[in-house]
Amino acid sequence: MSRRVERIRMGLIAGSVLLLMVLAGTYGYARYRAAKTWLDRGKKLLGASVARETDGYTFSHTLGPNTSFTLHAAKTFQHDNGLWTLHDVVIEVYEAHDNRVDRIYGNQFEWDENQGVARAVGEVQMDLQLPSSVVATQRHGSPATAAGAENIHVRTSGLVFLRKLGVAATPEQIEFSYKGLTCFAKGAEFDNSPSALHLLADVRINGVLHEQPVVLHAVKADLDRDSNVLSFAQPVMETRDRKARADSAVLHLRKDGSVERAEAMGGVVLDTSTEHVTAARLDTTMDGKNSPQTAKLSGGVKLVDDDAKQPAHGEAGEVRLRFDGDGHPEEITAVNGAHLLAKQAGAGGVWLEREMRGDQIVAELHTDGKKGKPRLQTLHATGKAAMRGDSLAKAVGKQAPGMKATSVAADDLLANFVPDGVKKVRIDKLHGQGHTVLRQTAPLTEEHTSTGDTLDVLFAAAAASAAQADLGQVTVASATQVGHVTINNHAAVKPGSKKAQDVSTGSAEQALYDGASEKLSLHGGVRLVDAGTAVVADSVVVDQKTEDAVAQGNVAATLAGSGTAEPTHITAQQATLHKATQLAVFEGSPAKQARLWQDASQIEAATILVDRQNKTLVARPATAGGTVHSVFAAQPRPGATPKPGAAPGILRVESRLLEYSDAQHNAVFTGPVKMDGSIGEVRGQKTTVYFIPAVKDSPKTSSGEMGAMGGALDRVVVVGGVIIDEPGRHGTGDQLVYEAADGSFVLTGTPAVMPKVVDALQGTVTGASLLFRAGDKGDSTIVVTGAPAGEQKPQRVKIETRVRQKAE
Repeated sequence: MSRRVERIRMGLIAGSVLLLMVLAGTYGYARYRAAKTWLDRGKKLLGASVARETDGYTFSHTLGPNTSFTLHAAKTFQHDNGLWTLHDVVIEVYEAHDNRVDRIYGNQFEWDENQGVARAVGEVQMDLQLPSSVVATQRHGSPATAAGAENIHVRTSGLVFLRKLGVAATPEQIEFSYKGLTCFAKGAEFDNSPSALHLLADVRINGVLHEQPVVLHAVKADLDRDSNVLSFAQPVMETRDRKARADSAVLHLRKDGSVERAEAMGGVVLDTSTEHVTAARLDTTMDGKNSPQTAKLSGGVKLVDDDAKQPAHGEAGEVRLRFDGDGHPEEITAVNGAHLLAKQAGAGGVWLEREMRGDQIVAELHTDGKKGKPRLQTLHATGKAAMRGDSLAKAVGKQAPGMKATSVAADDLLANFVPDGVKKVRIDKLHGQGHTVLRQTAPLTEEHTSTGDTLDVLFAAAAASAAQADLGQVTVASATQVGHVTINNHAAVKPGSKKAQDVSTGSAEQALYDGASEKLSLHGGVRLVDAGTAVVADSVVVDQKTEDAVAQGNVAATLAGSGTAEPTHITAQQATLHKATQLAVFEGSPAKQARLWQDASQIEAATILVDRQNKTLVARPATAGGTVHSVFAAQPRPGATPKPGAAPGILRVESRLLEYSDAQHNAVFTGPVKMDGSIGEVRGQKTTVYFIPAVKDSPKTSSGEMGAMGGALDRVVVVGGVIIDEPGRHGTGDQLVYEAADGSFVLTGTPAVMPKVVDALQGTVTGASLLFRAGDKGDSTIVVTGAPAGEQKPQRVKIETRVRQKAE
């Protein structure tokens, strides 16, 4: 970006400034005053009366208190018809107060006394010294002397002077030289009233100005000596690889010979090698040393650079320039739809682009010393300001390296640049204010966008490799966005994949991006929504490479169910969300455990792992002796008609570990395990709760999302040191199976330890298997089965005890 701005700056200013310097140095007040002096002296000389032929004639005449001239002629001759002829003429004009001597010489002059017409026969030459006031001005106050005087040498022929009209003219070529510049014109006219000088055709200037070769062409040139205005028709200036032209140009001169201001109108074109700048008008102001102070290109400014490796295009309604005391540009302002697009060719046909837009763009530059090169310091864009830059993205797997684009937009953008090598600068930091947008796109259609009130970006100090440096690689080191931050991320799509692109959104008060790790940190009231998962937290760190996220502080997550399924809610102090595996890990604190709930079902544990891809859930405590608390609200069984107002069956479970599988439709608790609720209180070492598979399109189940144990209860299996307590009943055994369909329990044991039920009405009952029902499902019947010792075939034993109920 910086190198391109430098080249554009040269394209906008170097040609125009040099053109004006050429015009000022060639047609300054000193030149026209010297020409006027020659004409005035010649008119008075030719008006003197010479009445005879004389050899070696010398004539002196005083023109005023400080001016006199001396004419030396080898021979003079007066003709009968009133014509005079002077041969080998040398005229010396003295300005006493300026200590200046001008010399005019030619082989022959003819004077028609009757017509008042003077003609120079053959070539006329003049050596005209600048007035000391002009010399002193150009030398910044140093005194002028005759020995060190500066001369303008003029040469022409066919000069004709009309005394009555006060006009001197020649149709022949005129040539004069000054400070290494030589001017040619085809025909000239000197008008005394109004005082004007006209170069009639084919005006050409060439030579060296400010150590630069210069060639200037114009169709004609006019100098109004009364108003100090010099104008050119269709001027064209060339110097080395630069060229400038316009339909017309006007210079406004000061009395000391310097240019005060200059104008170029119509079809203004500034060319520098491959760069072409066009505008309708160019206006400049100059100081007393003919150094530029300001310049303005207006009427629709356009830049086209057709460089094969670094093409560019730019435009603005108007471009203004301000210069320092040494004539170096220190500020460039482009307004009214300023836009610049630059490209740079890379290996393998890759093009990297740099783009900048704004209602106004201001560039500040600094130059070290008089002969230093201007360096870009800042770029300030306002009003719909935007910047964009490409860089090479890292290769992913077998995918070839692609391009990564970074764009920034704001109401106000300020970019700072620092030196990078001898001749280059690089962007160092960027500040955005008002409606800021930071967007980064990658080869696999990834797009990361964030908005906020303010934005600060730091760029990497050096490219990762020399190859990247040659490509103008721009890398974001870090970025900070503050105030009403929103983010919108589009995930990568692998080539050939038919999967829809995942989109995640979020909001926060502050966003911090680290370029080295490609991680985005969000702080203050953070909310993220990604693929059906919504997370609220104090802070969230998102890895933009993997799209994994870590949330910290007062985490609240919602896992949306599909269709009409109830969503799953989770609170925790920390959550880790793995994008690729769809694994979410929620962790609580010592003071507050992680909590999950769906509808009326709940889980509390130190850590809850939700695997949405495999549809599993694991809850575990922080320590080996910790406890996982679970509450399940069983839904009505399919086909069953629930009683009006009946509450769902509730199971409360305490365990050491919970493992739930939606594919297996069960929840496994390892223990010791304690369960109580609608089936009473049950204890054991391991409990498995089976649920009825979700029915497709059921209003309370999900199709594709994990049910989170919110389905209908099928059966419960408890093993290892089983203890069951119901009102009026206590049982022990090795395994207990509960069937929700009929509310029955089957309690079994081992040969060594038989199951046992102590019933308030039946007493103590033991057997190989004890079958009974929950108190609200049936009566107090207990079915006992067993096998006598030594018998191979078990016998079924049924014991029924009926107890008469007391009448109320």
